[in-house]
Amino acid sequence: MRKQDGPGLWWQFLEFMGMTWPGHKQRAAPEAAPRCSACGNPAERDPDTGAWRCPVHTTAELLPTP
Repeated sequence: MRKQDGPGLWWQFLEFMGMTWPGHKQRAAPEAAPRCSACGNPAERDPDTGAWRCPVHTTAELLPTP
């Protein structure tokens, strides 16, 4: 019997019923960005430090995410 490249009929049926292929899990939801206390816009990640900051008000305090 030759080797199959992908899932067989059994796994195709299980995927049809709502199961996922092993190793294919849902990705985590992206983290919600905090808002700037000065303008209310969502903050962005600083590419150098990885910390949250407002692109307009770099020294403003950030409000916690709800």
